Amino acid sequence: MLRNFVLEQIIRETKNEISLHAFLHTFGKDGHESLSRNRDLPIGLWNTLVQKAKINVATNLYSRDLSEDQIKIALKDTRVYARRALLCHGVANATEETIDEILAKPWVTDEMLRTWLHYGNNLSAKHRRAASIRVGGSTQIRQLANQDAYPDIEEVISILKNQGYVYSPWDLSPVFEKRVEIMDNLDEKLISQYRVAIANSWNLISEENQWLVYGKDGVQGNIYAWTALMRNPYTKKEIVEKIRSHPKSRSRWQKEFKSLDANWKSAPGEPLTRSVHQLETDSEKERAEYFKKYNSFYRLLPWETSEENRKESVPLSAIKWKEQDQFRAFSRYSTDWAQVDTELGKILTTESNWQAFWSLFETWNGSLQELAETSSRL
Repeated sequence: MLRNFVLEQIIRETKNEISLHAFLHTFGKDGHESLSRNRDLPIGLWNTLVQKAKINVATNLYSRDLSEDQIKIALKDTRVYARRALLCHGVANATEETIDEILAKPWVTDEMLRTWLHYGNNLSAKHRRAASIRVGGSTQIRQLANQDAYPDIEEVISILKNQGYVYSPWDLSPVFEKRVEIMDNLDEKLISQYRVAIANSWNLISEENQWLVYGKDGVQGNIYAWTALMRNPYTKKEIVEKIRSHPKSRSRWQKEFKSLDANWKSAPGEPLTRSVHQLETDSEKERAEYFKKYNSFYRLLPWETSEENRKESVPLSAIKWKEQDQFRAFSRYSTDWAQVDTELGKILTTESNWQAFWSLFETWNGSLQELAETSSRL
């Protein structure tokens, strides 16, 4: 329901301790899960909620930057999902010694380490390296993108060459996009193993390297690398012309080539010649934006702003749920809910005001402005 959506957004964003305590007083245990989603809970409230917390509440409480004392409390929780939430989101402020102790615990399985490496923030290079070496495979391959954990490019290349498994672009893209030094160390073995991933990389700027990836003439065995080259904004025109010159007898190749050829011809600008982080002109940026759809690594280019970061100021009078079409006036990703909370705090100044606000919330039909003003008079 729209009413519940608004309530959840306000209680999730508020830093107003009076509001939080009034919410707990009003809803009791029924409000624990909503409160637990607030990442700025005062320590006293966090300690209250964590006692005998249900699993949904516990995972929310552990999914934040916890203090050492809070981590000690969380480590006593033996539930699998609680432990996973702690590892992935709760140990950013932990000391090196605490992380060492956690890694040594018998319940930290390889599967849990994979999850930790995938979702965990602020892991030190030391622990990221140790964990990825332990689990190996695609998890380690993705971690090669981290220069702090794997500073030696020769080691990175050695690990890549000694893999006997063909990894997906999802695993390889971060490595070939972040470790630009790989392009200075291309050889026949590396190209033969990772030809498509290299062809897809936006670090494949050198024409010499592009010809190495192009390989020998003949469609057989080249289709995937050639299509990747045609999806790359850096590929030189001469290489694309060479690809065009070959007969496309296979039906699948014919269809895909026709589509890629049309896209290439309509692409703005000229083949790029410098790193995406150094692009300055409008034509360069337009070309990068045009080809971005082919490379999942570049969901957001250096000059673009995430839609989630664009906050819209919405007056309290516009936030209402009596008329269903009012939902279009605000949304989770555009409304600045922190500002909404600030504006409410200017009207609701006492705990009794907030208790009245939360008590009336579930039955109120009108705007937040009207609800706040009415609550302030009670």
